Amino acid sequence: MGLLNWLKSIFSSDDDFSPRVKKESKKVNDSSDKSEYDQKINKDMVFSNKELRELLILFEANENTIDSFDVQIKLKHNVTHETGLEFGHDLEYKGFKYKLLGVIDEEEADAFFDEKINSLEGFLGIIGEKEISHLDDTINFLCEKMYTGHINEVKWLDNTPIEIIEEFKNFYSADNYHVLADKHELDGNVEYYGQSEFKEEYNNIQNITLNFKIKEKYHDKRFSPFYEIDWINDVKTFSNNIEESKKDDDNSENKNSEPEVIDKDTIVSKIGPFNTKIKLEFLVKILSELINHELNLNEIIQQISEANGDLVEFEDPFEDGESFIFSSCIEGIEFDANNNFGYEYLIQILEKVFKEEFYYMRSDEFYWNAEVEDPDLKIFIKKHFVNSNIESNDKTILIVITKDHESHNLRKINEKNFLTNDEKILNDSLSENNKAEESYHGHYTYYYIRKKDFNIEKWWLGWTSEED
Repeated sequence: MGLLNWLKSIFSSDDDFSPRVKKESKKVNDSSDKSEYDQKINKDMVFSNKELRELLILFEANENTIDSFDVQIKLKHNVTHETGLEFGHDLEYKGFKYKLLGVIDEEEADAFFDEKINSLEGFLGIIGEKEISHLDDTINFLCEKMYTGHINEVKWLDNTPIEIIEEFKNFYSADNYHVLADKHELDGNVEYYGQSEFKEEYNNIQNITLNFKIKEKYHDKRFSPFYEIDWINDVKTFSNNIEESKKDDDNSENKNSEPEVIDKDTIVSKIGPFNTKIKLEFLVKILSELINHELNLNEIIQQISEANGDLVEFEDPFEDGESFIFSSCIEGIEFDANNNFGYEYLIQILEKVFKEEFYYMRSDEFYWNAEVEDPDLKIFIKKHFVNSNIESNDKTILIVITKDHESHNLRKINEKNFLTNDEKILNDSLSENNKAEESYHGHYTYYYIRKKDFNIEKWWLGWTSEED
């Protein structure tokens, strides 16, 4: 039988050759006259350069035995960005011209090796002994779409009075100028200058997939000649390591930098996703007014102080469970919602703090669970949808159903995400069908906006997310 064939027979069982190698098989869409084995793909996963080479030896895959060879690279999401960005042109505020500066992250990018690889030998020559986490300097990439803009600076082009600059900052800096960025992008009033590059020097590849076919005269007829090896990157990202290290440093710094004494004058630097500069006493007063019950400021101060930087759950005054949390930070205190009830009540607090009306938007993904015969409905129910409810304190402003996007990417939707008139009819017919059911994801995404910034005709723009 031979040693390699014996090993192959063992490997083809349910047992793994290596504890880190995983195996499965799938059918190939090929001609029907192929044998059962010929219609399958031998699928395996490896996690290191060594495991990959051992598996190739096991399969007797080399230049002489391989009939065809292909390789694909998949990058991690958000691995690239544009630096030195100038966002917008001909922007004005009260007659004074400005530009927005920052960076933009790309969500997706196509990757390919610097050289055209059409052979196993060529691929192994390029990767050498490197692990997948250190192959970045051997590939190129093309960005497909932008994910989010980190607009963090304003460049004034005119001799602008300081009071105008401060006024502008007070209006727009809380959401890092996203309202302006979204508005100008919709108007087509945007220019991008900058250089696309990896956010990390290395470790931007998620996986590399090898597809090859063993020549007929070399492959064991008991096995399919088609192979797919997925080389998975399971190395923790360097940025995560850095962030965790930074987090540890920050935690240590927080313990040293937090106010030694938290008192009524401690600054609440953030409420939900919005920056503030109010005092803790003022926030507690607002909460007391909302629940029509006097909260004990000293007890809250004591709880936050004794938490030593940990989160403090605030027993929900609206009797819906613990809806809010306090947390210490270098700037003072942060206050945020802790569950759906809290996210919805948050606009009442924001309105008291900023002395203006707010709207919130609650979005959740769903799909239709239904058995239908109509061909159009069969196509329609395969889509996934997002239900977005825009609410004020006392009424529903708008309910919108969109398609084919994620609820946390609502600000990126465009005309392709809106239901056509025919699709609206199909959706209505399902809504009236007592055998059809909307199956929801069950994890809401909440967005907030000042009423003055809301445009019902362009309802998806200008929001600040709980995740921002």
